[in-house]
Amino acid sequence: MDDEIKVEPSLDIASDTKAPAADSPQPPPFDSEAERRLLRKLDWILLPLFTAIYCCNFIDRTSIGNARVAGMEQDLEMRPFDLNIALTVFYLCYTSADIPSNLALKHFGSVWLAFLVIGFGIVTLLSAFLRDMTGLLVNRAFLGLCEGGTLSALVYIISRYYRRHELVLRVGIFFGVSPSIAGAFGGLLASGLLRLPDMGVVTSWRKIFLIEGLITLIFGLILLVICPEDPNKSKILNQEERALAIARIDADQVVKTDGQKERTTLALVLRSFNFVVRMTISETGLDLEC
Repeated sequence: MDDEIKVEPSLDIASDTKAPAADSPQPPPFDSEAERRLLRKLDWILLPLFTAIYCCNFIDRTSIGNARVAGMEQDLEMRPFDLNIALTVFYLCYTSADIPSNLALKHFGSVWLAFLVIGFGIVTLLSAFLRDMTGLLVNRAFLGLCEGGTLSALVYIISRYYRRHELVLRVGIFFGVSPSIAGAFGGLLASGLLRLPDMGVVTSWRKIFLIEGLITLIFGLILLVICPEDPNKSKILNQEERALAIARIDADQVVKTDGQKERTTLALVLRSFNFVVRMTISETGLDLEC
């Protein structure tokens, strides 16, 4: 039939992906021994450091549960559902802070991560001086704003050092180990802190917030000095290791940047979603993409 409708084959993403041509430029081969030494060094420096950062993040976030057991609700004269409201406020701010925090991280560098740790350390410390429900809501809102960008900042910084096939395992290590450590020892730490003598107005559950916040604050101040920068100016690597680290990351990138970060633009943000909608009308030959 002349007017028979033609059925076009569906789009197969796997088959549509073309293999690189044989004459296309290939990434230079790396010295396998030097690469192993670099990976070992990065693993021993970055993974323990990032595990400790996220562990502090998790302990400060969940310490409100230990404070509740120690009598916080009674002291603040909270109603039955007030704690749920405070937790909701925290997660709303936690979620909304993620993207702005990432943009600030890209602009200011890894020092922004240190400021985040200092920030939620101070907020946790100030939780020891709460007097009512209003103060708790404001405190949890600021805690969410400070903690919201921490995980994504850790993933972004670590992605500047590891190649794609290496990254998943490393993120899984610190992301999986940290909550386990915090969950295992957070309660024991709170129990030990409750046994300390009172410090003026800081009594019972207030000691949990004060000491845990102080520990995080001191750790954040140390991070101002030891937090790793991008590979092209990292102090944890020597000149040869920096060159190798940059070359390794460039080998995974379509657009080579030599370790330099792209300038953040609205077009770059929209393009990062990487989804394509195609509508093909065979009668008119119309092809729409967005």
